[in-house]
Amino acid sequence: MQCFSRLFLIHYVWISNINSHCHHRSMAGFGSIVEFADAYYMPPPFRTRLRQRRKTVGSDSKFGSAPRRDVGVFQSQHQLNDESDLRVDAIYTDQLLNPTDEIKIFPIKEAFDKVVNSRFACKRFQRYQEPPSPSDNDTSETPSISTASVSNPLAIRLAYQCLSLSQRSPTGFNVQPYRVVLVHSCEQKRALSQYCLGMNGQRVLDSDCTAVFLSDSECGRDWSRFRDFLLGKIDDDATSSSSPLEGASNAPVVSQTSTEGNRVKTSSGARRPLPPEVLKKMRIYILLFSSGYPLPRIISRPFSFLLRFGMALLGSVFRTLFTIRRELSRSSSPALNWIYKLFPRNSLLLPTLSSPETWSQKNTMLVAMTYMLACTSRGLSTCPMEGIDAQGIRSVLDIPKRFGIPLIVSTGAPYRGEDGHGDGGMSPRYPIEDVVFGNSFGTPLVCPS
Repeated sequence: MQCFSRLFLIHYVWISNINSHCHHRSMAGFGSIVEFADAYYMPPPFRTRLRQRRKTVGSDSKFGSAPRRDVGVFQSQHQLNDESDLRVDAIYTDQLLNPTDEIKIFPIKEAFDKVVNSRFACKRFQRYQEPPSPSDNDTSETPSISTASVSNPLAIRLAYQCLSLSQRSPTGFNVQPYRVVLVHSCEQKRALSQYCLGMNGQRVLDSDCTAVFLSDSECGRDWSRFRDFLLGKIDDDATSSSSPLEGASNAPVVSQTSTEGNRVKTSSGARRPLPPEVLKKMRIYILLFSSGYPLPRIISRPFSFLLRFGMALLGSVFRTLFTIRRELSRSSSPALNWIYKLFPRNSLLLPTLSSPETWSQKNTMLVAMTYMLACTSRGLSTCPMEGIDAQGIRSVLDIPKRFGIPLIVSTGAPYRGEDGHGDGGMSPRYPIEDVVFGNSFGTPLVCPS
C-alpha cells in the first residue's frame, strides 16, 4: 500500500509541476520529485525540515544530464547549505555510518570534543602582574601569598564573553534563576579570598578573575520582569550599548563584532504574543516547580515543604492504585473484574517537586558548566570551588539573602614553572560501563551496530 501511495504522490506532484509551468519535464526534475516522495514518509519533524529546504539537481544526476536548476516545489527561505538541516538529515538517513563523512557533516564535532577533553580543574594560576610593592616599613604581608595579583584585562574581557555565551544554557521555563558577580579588582579579590577555605583563597588571589554564581531561590519575586521579558519589552539590544567591553582602556583590542556574535538577539519581533491565560498558567507552573513564592521566608518555607510533602503523598497513593488496577486486570474472577472497573483507568501523574534551593542551584550549575567550557575554548583555565563561607561572601559582595552561592569559579592562565610545565593535569574518570546503563539501572548498554 505504501508503494502505491508513493507512486500516486510522485504522479500528483509531477502533474502539478507541469500545470504550474515549472518546466520540470526533465528526468532531473523527476529525480527531485522522487526525493520529495521519500521525504513524505519521514517522521514529521524531519519531513518538515526537508520539505522546506531548496533542492538543486546538478548535471551529474543519475536521472539525466539536465542543466542545474532549482526545483520550484522545494523553494523556501532555507538554503541547501543550511548546516543545521544537513546535520539533522544526515542523522536520519544514516549517513554517519560512513566515517569519512563524519567530519564533513559535523564540522564542529572535533572542536567541541577537543574543548571538553581539554577542560580541567586548574589547581594553580599564573599571576599576571604583581601589585605595587608596599612601603618599606610595612613588612607584615608577603606579596606572593596574601596579596592579590593585578588582573589581565584581556582575560576579564574573555571571561565576560564566556558569561555572555553561558546565557544560552537551558533553565526551567527559561526563568534564568541565576546571577553572576565577576570579581577582578585587587581589593575585592583579597576580600573574597578571606572566605575561601584552604588553597581556594590563594587561587582567588592568583587568578585574573573569579565568577561567583548565585542561585535565586525566590524567582517568583521577579514575575513582572519575566513577564515583560516574555512580551518582548526587554531586549538584549537595549543593553548592548552599555557593554563593559566598550571603552576599556589599556587592554588588547577584542572585536566587538565577535562578542555580539556570541549574543543571540531576542528582539520582540521574533516572539509570538502570549495571551493572558497562558501567562497565568506559566506563572503557576513556575511557582509550583521552583517553590520560589513571593512571600516572606517565614511563610514560604513551611508552605513549600507542606506542598511538596502533599504532592509526594498523593503521587504515592495514585501509583499504588494504578498497580492494584494492573494486577486486577490480569485476574479472571468476575468479582475482581467488577472491582477492577471501579479504579480509574489512567494513573494521575504528579511531578516530583524540589526545594527552592535545589531547583535554583541545578539550573545555575548548567550555566556554570557552559561558562567553564567557553573559557576552555578561549585558552582560559578554570577551577570550580565550593569550599567557601557563603555568609562571609554574601556580606563582602553585598549579595541579597534570597540568593544562594552554589560555587565560585576562578579563571585565568594556568601556572607554568621555570621548565614550562604546570603542576595540574587531567583527573581520571570511572569507566563508562560503571556510569552509563541501557534501558534499566545496572544493565550494560549495547550500542546498535
